[in-house]
Amino acid sequence: MMKRRLAALLVACLIAPLVGSEADAETLSFELAGPPSGPLSMGDSFDLTVSLGVEFASVDAVSLLITGEQQLGAGSDLNDPTPLVISGQLGVSLIDDGAVAASARPTTLPASALFSNHAVMIDRGTGFPAEPPNLGALTDGEATLRLSSAPLLFIGTTVVDRLPMFTVTGVILVVEGALVPEPGGALAALAGSVMLVVARRR
Repeated sequence: MMKRRLAALLVACLIAPLVGSEADAETLSFELAGPPSGPLSMGDSFDLTVSLGVEFASVDAVSLLITGEQQLGAGSDLNDPTPLVISGQLGVSLIDDGAVAASARPTTLPASALFSNHAVMIDRGTGFPAEPPNLGALTDGEATLRLSSAPLLFIGTTVVDRLPMFTVTGVILVVEGALVPEPGGALAALAGSVMLVVARRR
């Protein structure tokens, strides 16, 4: 009887970390392929199909790290002779079943010809006032990302000589969430643990 109680206790101790680890959130990075070869001017956009090969039980946060090159815009102000350097505005949306599920606030790119790992957080929902972002659209590991050159806002005295254009050359998708366990993964590990205890009992 004492040996059986000891075996049961060992099995319980081995099960506990397995059960707890299934729901633990982690941060995963995915390098996406297929950025466009041509530059994006104001109003242009392109869709990037996402197929991650994993599924999530829940998704808590989604962000992008964008790398690319840019042809800066130029202009001036009627009240100031100092030349203006105009950077592009990047817009990002998460598309699910043809509709926008969540988006990022338009972000101004660095005022340089090259930019690397420019961080964009997808944290806005749809509607007005905005609803919480529907990040659950990514739980099956598949969705569409729409990257765009967002409209630029200028004050009335600004004279624009050339609009900026930029090309996206790399996209890293960062997802914080809990992965769905692989079929049989936890059971196989548990079976191995039980077999180990039985062997020790003998």
